[in-house]
Amino acid sequence: MTEAASLQQLPTLALRSTPMTHQVAAFENMRPSKVGALFMDMGTGKSLVVIMLALARREKISRVIWCCPVSLKRNTARQIFTHTNATDDSVFLFDDKVTDASLPEAGWCIVGLESLGSSDRVVMALNKLIDERTMLVVDESSYIKGHRAKRTRRLVLMGKRARYRLVLNGTPISQGIEDLYSQMQFLSDKILGYRSWYSFQRAHLEWSEKFKGKIDKRRGEDYLTARMAPYVYQITKEECLDLPEKLPATSRYVSLTSEQQHLYDQAKERFENEAMSLEEEDGMGIIVYRLFGALQAIASGVVPAGFEGHGQPIKNNKVDEQLRVLRQLDRKHTVVWCRYQGNVKQLAAAIAEEMPEVPVFTYYGVMNERQRDNSLQAWVKEGGVFLGTASCGGYGLNELVEADYATFFSNSFKYSERLQAEDRLHRPGQVRNVSYVDIWAKCGIEERIEKAINRKGDALETFRKELDAAREKGKGAVETLLRGL
Repeated sequence: MTEAASLQQLPTLALRSTPMTHQVAAFENMRPSKVGALFMDMGTGKSLVVIMLALARREKISRVIWCCPVSLKRNTARQIFTHTNATDDSVFLFDDKVTDASLPEAGWCIVGLESLGSSDRVVMALNKLIDERTMLVVDESSYIKGHRAKRTRRLVLMGKRARYRLVLNGTPISQGIEDLYSQMQFLSDKILGYRSWYSFQRAHLEWSEKFKGKIDKRRGEDYLTARMAPYVYQITKEECLDLPEKLPATSRYVSLTSEQQHLYDQAKERFENEAMSLEEEDGMGIIVYRLFGALQAIASGVVPAGFEGHGQPIKNNKVDEQLRVLRQLDRKHTVVWCRYQGNVKQLAAAIAEEMPEVPVFTYYGVMNERQRDNSLQAWVKEGGVFLGTASCGGYGLNELVEADYATFFSNSFKYSERLQAEDRLHRPGQVRNVSYVDIWAKCGIEERIEKAINRKGDALETFRKELDAAREKGKGAVETLLRGL
């Protein structure tokens, strides 16, 4: 159980919010160092800690540059306005039209992480702002875990000029210790003690001799943990929050239609031919990802990439099951998560036709930031169904605590991403027990994803390992493995 901390323990800050005990601890832990990592579970209040640090350093910095996923930009701005006395003209949200000549005098600048890899214009403008009086924050720092990614390289290079640097994440490791390298490198190469990726991987990773790019063994985790410890504050929800219970998910199962089954078999046959003809192991990961994506899209009722009619809906039984779930609910606010944009359109149309009395508010990639935000705020005010893709809405939407019930129409391959979407509802502000329902198609790919989520694993990575073993045994073993999908 958390207790409100007294502001008398802190410097005089222009805060409107009273931090909780663990937030004060995080602030005190981070304050002495110029660089640091807040590895705090979703809902534990990382944003307030960042704001407290910024205001405590206001005599030493001229601005805060807050890099976050594009979908979180407006929510980040709301956090600043909620917790401080900031005015509208003191918070600036970058967009792809910004130039280095159009930058306002703002104390808080919020930048989309995706833009740092795709927009030279944004990078040039951002580069002009960063100097030794900058506090540079990377929110959801798993976005820069890939050391080769353009946005990672750009942020590491620009960050060297910023006096204060901070990374935030709830799940800093999704695969292995290699995920930490770039996050720590952004803070300082002195933390881990390696000046290059090649030095790091020689010391801590053993690569497969047979399969290029595959890590066979990781070593030195304790050494890395000890090196990072002075710069990291880490806490889980269970350690610091007293939330209503999150109930175990219940599952509903539907059969594939004949059209789905025909496409499903075609996709497997196409993959088998590609896998067995591949001479270099480098391309196998891409093929496996395409296979999983195609099979799950078909199981969810969407024509996959590479097939005629890509993105178009397929008649499927999941839609009818989702409508049955909604009819049984008496909640004012409900969330439905999808993996594919085609499902969002498909479900929105079905609900409008079959349940016209239920308002539906969509939140997915083709909508711009303002449209998504307007849709979210309308759902909060009016109620109904919040229908979105977890990749777009699974991060940072604090308003989803209005709902205590969510359906997963289709799931991510990774448990870590599933947990992100679940915990958008299970966080401070939630006053009811939270319930979840999964709708599964009876087919091999969905069975694998369900098992991976139940064991808190990664369905894609597990299959890749099984495929490596099967390929060593020959075509017959690969065919047997595929029959299980």
